[in-house]
Amino acid sequence: AVAALNGDQSFLKEWVKSFGERRDLVVSMLNQASGIKCPRPEGAFYVYPSCEGCIGKRTPDGKIIETDSDFVTYLLESEGVATVQGVAFGLSPHFRISYATSAKALEEACKRIQRACAALQGEARAVAIEQYRYRRLDQRAADEAQPPLELLHGMPRRQLLLAAAGPRLCIVLLVFRITSFAFRHLHS
Repeated sequence: AVAALNGDQSFLKEWVKSFGERRDLVVSMLNQASGIKCPRPEGAFYVYPSCEGCIGKRTPDGKIIETDSDFVTYLLESEGVATVQGVAFGLSPHFRISYATSAKALEEACKRIQRACAALQGEARAVAIEQYRYRRLDQRAADEAQPPLELLHGMPRRQLLLAAAGPRLCIVLLVFRITSFAFRHLHS
C-alpha cells in the first residue's frame, strides 16, 4: 500500500480519465434504458442503478419481476449480462455493474440491458415495490447474523464490511480507498 501511494503516479491521469469515460458511458446508456435510473458515482469503479421501474413488469416468458434478484436473473438468462443484485449489499431494488472493463464490452452490455428492459411488458407497480421493501426490512430484522450494509456517501460502511467479510475484504477496501482517493484528487 505504501509503494502504491509513494511510487510513480504518472499513469494515474490517463487511468482516471479512462475510468471517468467508461463511467459516463455506462451511466448515460443505463439512464436510456426503460425503468432504470442510474446515479453518477464520484469515486468508484461500479454503479448501482435502480431497477425500481422494472419491478412488477412481465418478461416475454410471462414471469413477473418482483425483486432486484429477479431482474438480474432476467438479464443473465435473456441477454447474457451478469450483474449483482442490490440485495447482496442491502441495496434493493438496485443492481451493481462494474465498469472496470473495456468500453466496447460495457457498450455491448448496456445495449443488451436496454434491449431487455424494452422487452418487459406492463407497468411497474409501486405497490409491489413497497411490499418488497417491507419484506426486506422484516428479513433484515430477523437476520441478526448479517447486518445490513448501509451506504455512506456512495460507499458501504467499513465497520460493517469488515465484520461481515474479514481480512480479504480489508485488502479490497484498501485498494478501493486508494482508487477513490486518486480519482477524487486528480479531478480536483
